[in-house]
Amino acid sequence: MRIWLHESGFATGGEDAEVLGAMIYDLSTRCMYLELDGRTYPVVWPTGTRIESSDPITIKAKGQLIVEGDFVMGGGGYHRPDRFDGLIPDGCHGTTSEVAVFNPDSQVEVTRP
Repeated sequence: MRIWLHESGFATGGEDAEVLGAMIYDLSTRCMYLELDGRTYPVVWPTGTRIESSDPITIKAKGQLIVEGDFVMGGGGYHRPDRFDGLIPDGCHGTTSEVAVFNPDSQVEVTRP
């Protein structure tokens, strides 16, 4: 399982957009995405996010446990994938031409289905 964090090589200041979607995991690529309206976005999580469990797939972001299928939202923005060369592998670019990026210190709100 792979997740990408700000401390993994990409940092940005705070942005005013809202990043949102259901957290999903693609077993074939071993990549995590946010899914919204049928589109999948690779995601850069806030600083300190970590994998908690692979069964069920669970991460912890800013004190919030997020299980696959949970809807998440927080401050951030969307960027072109070329800004993440060397961080997000080509096979993990999702179905859009954008990467969802939470602000490094963003709180993440979780809604369970």
